[in-house]
Amino acid sequence: MIAALCCALVGAFAQHMAEQTHQPFQQDVLNWFSDQFYTAVLFLPLLLTLRSDFTLRMPKADWRSSIPLLFLALSLGLGTLVGPIAILAFPLPVLTWCAISCTRCGRYA
Repeated sequence: MIAALCCALVGAFAQHMAEQTHQPFQQDVLNWFSDQFYTAVLFLPLLLTLRSDFTLRMPKADWRSSIPLLFLALSLGLGTLVGPIAILAFPLPVLTWCAISCTRCGRYA
């Protein structure tokens, strides 16, 4: 969040210096912050699964290991019903949960 705030301040300042916007500075900061934070949240599940010497093993097939996948299907379904913003906002926490659950299957978990 701190990185997104720093990027927002620099981006909004540069945008105002170049006079490419007709919005108030605070609105540009919020726009840049939401963009940078959203990008970071999108890549968080991917970054949680990446590490060196990571070996993926199939987890045991029990009902507890399938709970994250069931919630992922539920969040995707609800996201399509609610609207375009929810189609990405709902699955992100579940994708993070899936990434964390997947890393438990690895060698170092």
